[in-house]
Amino acid sequence: MPPTEHVIYIGGYTSSLNFPVTSSAFQTKLGGATNGFFAAVDIQSGRLPYSTYLGGTGNDRVTGIAVDANEQVYVSGVTGSATWPKLRLRRIGMLAATDGFIVRFDMKRRAPPSGVRIGGSGEESLDGISLDSTGDIYIVGSTNSPNFSVKGTNGAQGGGAFVAKISGKRFATNAASLVWSRRFGGSGYSDDLLAVSAGIEGSLLVSGRRASKDSPSTPGAFYRHLAADNDSILGRFSASDGRLQFATFIAGTRQPASWYNDEATGVFATPNGDVYVTGCTLDDRLPVSPEALQLHPKGNSEPFVLRIQSAHPD
Repeated sequence: MPPTEHVIYIGGYTSSLNFPVTSSAFQTKLGGATNGFFAAVDIQSGRLPYSTYLGGTGNDRVTGIAVDANEQVYVSGVTGSATWPKLRLRRIGMLAATDGFIVRFDMKRRAPPSGVRIGGSGEESLDGISLDSTGDIYIVGSTNSPNFSVKGTNGAQGGGAFVAKISGKRFATNAASLVWSRRFGGSGYSDDLLAVSAGIEGSLLVSGRRASKDSPSTPGAFYRHLAADNDSILGRFSASDGRLQFATFIAGTRQPASWYNDEATGVFATPNGDVYVTGCTLDDRLPVSPEALQLHPKGNSEPFVLRIQSAHPD
């Protein structure tokens, strides 16, 4: 498809046999019970310049998309398929029934799609993806694998959330591998990272939810301890080596809460240091500004948005 400035990319999953795909689609038919999909949408006409199924013989879903300056699109998600008939995914880690995946599409068709599969002996969910200015790839998600690959980072690590960096230059080669990876959580496996942003040079912002009482936080945090069953969280890492620079609980509730009542589902960082965080909360301690549209919670779990000016970590 000819790329234009009016195109946006979307992804998700479908079990429909008649999902709209284009004649140039990489995969024209549903391969399993549920496959992911990836599509380009012309926002002026609403047409689909490109649309394809994406997956194998089991259950798959697309959870994230990132685009580099050369109009290469990185599509990430979760796969439960033993094989993908249309694509060989290079392996990173010990793979099992459910793993994360990343597939790169060159929208100028200079190279065929290529991809990797990431996991351990248990189950993984890959929930967010971001690219930095050099084309390196950052991913976040959750794992219950005791042998999920931890590489190149020091210090005690635990929990079910993970964050990792993959070399963009090696992605389409047989040498595709992790530059570094680490767990980010407490002693349990109930933590999850849902979003990642590499918008600040040299740093990586992540957001998600935590249920571990011993989850790490740092001096200067808004809140340093878990309030109840689960809280939304924000973290910052060094992009070069995965060193933790900042970690805070953002919100939480002193009321009994279910798992999804508090979570930071999105994070976006700009080069000048602005960090935007979105999510939902039952919160009675969210740091709300005096001029906020709504100062207090009014009922059940409610959406929130925060803007933070991120200081230099040193």
